[in-house]
Amino acid sequence: MRSSTRKIEVLLTTRIYTQLILNENYESLFNQDNRQQWITILTHDFDHFKKNLNEIEHITTDEKLKLIGLIAWLQCYIQYYVYVFKHDENNKIIQDINNIFIQDDFKFYSTLKLFIIKQLCQLYNVTFHNLCSKFASRNVDWINSMITQPFNQRTQDVRHYVILPTPLFESCKEFKRIDDILSSKPSSDQLRDLIKECATKRVSSYCFIIWFVHHYARFYMENILPDTQIVNLIQDNVKEELINYFEPIGYQLIISLCTNFNDKSYFQLKPFMSEENLHLRLIVLNIIALLISFKSIDKISLFGFLLYDGNKKMPTNYTEHFKMFNSLTGVAIANDYARIQMMNIRTQIDEQIKNNKIDEPDHYIIRCSSNCLWMFYFNNCDRSNEQRSCPLCKNEIIISNNNDFNVINSSHIRMNINEALEFISKYIDLETQNDCSNIIKKCDHLKQPLTSEFINFFTHAIFLFLNELNLIPNSTTTTHCVYFQESIKKYYGLLRTHLSNIDQCYIWLYKLINHMLQKTFVVKGYLNRREKVIELEKLIEEKLILPHIKSVINEIKEYKTAYVDFVYGDNKNFIFANFVDEIIEDNENWHVI
Repeated sequence: MRSSTRKIEVLLTTRIYTQLILNENYESLFNQDNRQQWITILTHDFDHFKKNLNEIEHITTDEKLKLIGLIAWLQCYIQYYVYVFKHDENNKIIQDINNIFIQDDFKFYSTLKLFIIKQLCQLYNVTFHNLCSKFASRNVDWINSMITQPFNQRTQDVRHYVILPTPLFESCKEFKRIDDILSSKPSSDQLRDLIKECATKRVSSYCFIIWFVHHYARFYMENILPDTQIVNLIQDNVKEELINYFEPIGYQLIISLCTNFNDKSYFQLKPFMSEENLHLRLIVLNIIALLISFKSIDKISLFGFLLYDGNKKMPTNYTEHFKMFNSLTGVAIANDYARIQMMNIRTQIDEQIKNNKIDEPDHYIIRCSSNCLWMFYFNNCDRSNEQRSCPLCKNEIIISNNNDFNVINSSHIRMNINEALEFISKYIDLETQNDCSNIIKKCDHLKQPLTSEFINFFTHAIFLFLNELNLIPNSTTTTHCVYFQESIKKYYGLLRTHLSNIDQCYIWLYKLINHMLQKTFVVKGYLNRREKVIELEKLIEEKLILPHIKSVINEIKEYKTAYVDFVYGDNKNFIFANFVDEIIEDNENWHVI
């Protein structure tokens, strides 16, 4: 009964607060910058603010309606404060309000300050950690006193600042064991023993690689350099074992994680890159870690076949390998490098037409040959005496001093702009009709459009990673790098759209991938027939997507709660960020408003 009564009180408070901050058209009063009006309201009602703060601290338990009204009014007043504070923190009325919060005379002051911190995170669209960075050099005493927590000041562990992909629900105990081993600077022999163990245990293999993903996440912080001891240990002592057990792709992944990839890599982390960009990279690497772990099974599996051949080895040609399961959502277009090139050419032409930069005689398209779909776009560029090979058919291409184009052993096809656009449109339309990755439709055997977007993200993550490691023979241009990067961002956006643009969608994806450690997802066999592709896609939908879309918000909160337990243990109640994220509740020190 008490819980139900409390819920009704919160609903009534929210209802009154909503009425106070909406105009007659039910639009927020803060949609437009009416700063001067907000300052006037804050100044005019400042005495009421102080009076209401005092009243709320001395209100009796039988004055519920009065309490509801006071809280709603204070929330509204604080909302004006937050918006003015963002634009003009040195305004006199802001300073007056700040001085009240410095006093900290009553418990409810702490509650209001917590509410303000939450509102600032939302207004700036940042995490609490990033808010701390934003205010580190700003002189706002009451905020500084709350964000400079002693525990956080001492730690250099990125886990305290960023929620990372972690096996929290499946095999958490095993991850803690491996975390203890690798964090304690193991010897070469200890590391070899662990790698050997991972070679036959899928869960251990995944946990092993995820530890290096956590290690890699350190580069998101400032002034972090590669740990030379770990790098040397990997390169000089256990390289052979890693290649033997995980194949070269596993070794390249681990050494790249230790060194923050290279300067040109999409995966190189930099301090203060956006949270979304950080997590997009972590999701992709999480997927790759999961797929590599399937190699530890005694026979090839459907998921393992995405990276390995029937002998659990890296395919000699990934382009040909992917053709065996071309019907898997997302693979057809990602594996069609000519189509990606055509799409890029069409985009370039459209932009140049829009900007009136097309001069027909100086812009033309060359198709490699009647047997090859690759296209070259020339636009006012002198490319004389250039020699290279076609990325698809490998025929040599020579451009003479007169800009004549010649393909050795084959005849090229020259097109003007209109001819090329017509050819490109027909080709793309024809291929799209049979492509399950078409975002407008979903496959007949799938019930949820969300499943298609998830699989699209999953498959494009594979192509992005392989492309980064130069493991795709026909993908040699910047065009393809950009395409895969933009596709990851696009499909993540579509996933968010299907989930009502929920914040921290990446946490939900971390949780999904964690659940893929379940034995349910170990289906042995080759992904070389349409029936097997359908089996895999239905497995993803029925055992992964459908069970976890009923309450995505709760799923995210479950992950965050488990993550806090993993990172902080018994110290979790001393971390202010946990209260901001509403992971921890403390009714003794914080009222709920």
